[in-house]
Amino acid sequence: MFRFTVLFVFVSITFAQDFVCQSAPSFIRSSGQESSPIDVVIFVSSACPKCKETAVMFYEMSNTVYSGKIKVSIKPLYKQLGDIALVAANNQNKSWELIRAYSHTSNRITADNINELFDEAQINKDKIYEDMKDTALIFSVLKNNYEEAKKCQMNFTPHIVFDGIIYDGEINAQSIMQYIDKILARSR
Repeated sequence: MFRFTVLFVFVSITFAQDFVCQSAPSFIRSSGQESSPIDVVIFVSSACPKCKETAVMFYEMSNTVYSGKIKVSIKPLYKQLGDIALVAANNQNKSWELIRAYSHTSNRITADNINELFDEAQINKDKIYEDMKDTALIFSVLKNNYEEAKKCQMNFTPHIVFDGIIYDGEINAQSIMQYIDKILARSR
């Protein structure tokens, strides 16, 4: 006589809907009020046109329609001239002005056009060139930003994180504003 025992095991696996990504404070001055309830981090490359456009869009939102509601930080990632200058411009509190200037050019940021961009951002050129010589600090900031972006599952730029949650929606003003409004509605 054979005896069969049937054992049913129900395994329930729940995947988090959102991947949580902890972000370190940004080296670059944030836009928006420090006490804002939503913290936005944008990992950018100065060579990426969509990154420049997105950073400027968030900057404007943090100072207008979402003033007091979002705080935005940009984190450049690469050892390229534009990203190096963004980090160095922070010493003059001009990183946001510089990325705005970057957004006005479709050209790659090079030694030939960087001075015009510094002029547009009203950056003291002698000071920024001096600050750009501090490669140990700048490369450390860029390396930390890049390692953080990898931990946040970055596979493209711009890579946007809202309060530790990776944003995977469309990157346009309407979609971003709808997403922010949902976050704000949940927090009420």
